Amino acid sequence: MDKLEIGIWSSARPTEKDYEVLKQCGVTHAFIDENYCKRGTEEFLRLLEYCRRAGLKAYVFNYNSTQAFIADTADYSSFPAFEGLIFWDEPSADKFDEIAAAIPEFEARYPGKTFYVNLLPVYGILYDALDDNSYRDNVGAYEKYISDFCEKVLCKIHGRRILSVDYYALDIIHEENKVFLEGSFLKNLEIIAKYAEKYNAEPFLYIQTTSFGKWRREPTLADIYFQYYTALAFGVKGINLFTYTTPSGGEFSEKDVALIDRNGNPTEKYYFVQKVNADIKGVTEMLFSYKYAGTFVKTGVNCPEQHEKADIESLEYTLGGLEKIKILRSTESTVAGEFVKGGEYCYLIVNYTDPHRKLTNEIEISFGGEVTFSVMQRGKICEYCSEMFTLSLAAGEGALLKVRQCSGNDIF
Repeated sequence: MDKLEIGIWSSARPTEKDYEVLKQCGVTHAFIDENYCKRGTEEFLRLLEYCRRAGLKAYVFNYNSTQAFIADTADYSSFPAFEGLIFWDEPSADKFDEIAAAIPEFEARYPGKTFYVNLLPVYGILYDALDDNSYRDNVGAYEKYISDFCEKVLCKIHGRRILSVDYYALDIIHEENKVFLEGSFLKNLEIIAKYAEKYNAEPFLYIQTTSFGKWRREPTLADIYFQYYTALAFGVKGINLFTYTTPSGGEFSEKDVALIDRNGNPTEKYYFVQKVNADIKGVTEMLFSYKYAGTFVKTGVNCPEQHEKADIESLEYTLGGLEKIKILRSTESTVAGEFVKGGEYCYLIVNYTDPHRKLTNEIEISFGGEVTFSVMQRGKICEYCSEMFTLSLAAGEGALLKVRQCSGNDIF
């Protein structure tokens, strides 16, 4: 996979123009659900043709029932835009056997297409309605949930494998005037990275692009950059936006408006995401030519916010150090993804502090000797030759550092 897959929940409005607007946002994949028309109908199938014309791929979204899948006899594979099915959204673990049982039928109907399931996040497992409570106790129980999914479902898929979760990290408690990050964002990412590697899957993440519910706050441009960069530093290959169109009712009040408002018009957040998708393209084009090797996390010398600190301290599978660089000091906490190709190394370095705090991270890097390296930041690439480098990252920002060569003897 050589480029970032960017999807959306939920369907764009059922017109050709609306799918063109979706494409202009920088999205690569549409999710086609039953918000506007019933699955398998002529109107529903027309949406796949709109995707083709707009240059989008499409997933038929969310059966959450094997019987509903069996009963849907429409031939989606005859449409060039059809990529596959998002078969189930946020299943509890007691559904894994049922989901796995549908794989042979799916692969017979849609050879070469993608079958994937979006799983619960760490905090979502607390609400997993299982008959027994073995998954509900702690983060270790969440890892068992992911491991069981991989053993019961993922390893039975013969084609492309996606390991996907949603995680909405941006919190606010209005009555207490508290703004913070959900406390297990990094932990969730490292678990998904671990099992994606183990089961030869692509890690995917749904991110928060609107306010909703009691605690989920309104994302800023920096918040959206922050979620993209942090996910990419853990090897994520696909990002899905929650939400694209604005839902009504349930967790969504009148104040909760997504990328497209209730009248079908783009909002400020549409243009935020459009900008991020354009800016991130150069980063991922370089990054995805390398193989993800792991992630290093360093606590800043300034006191991290308590949720950030607790999340960092919970990590078990991150790297103990980086091969070609050493982060000597960072004023704020730092996430650094390491990527390798042959003997060449590339690093995605991210300011890991809540963008709401508007803190710049000054990161002192040592190469152990003079090297030539490049830094891609804010759309520009600069070349350097030095033993040391100070990287300054604004709130929500990441930068790509590529170690090109060593001078003299190879000191590494």
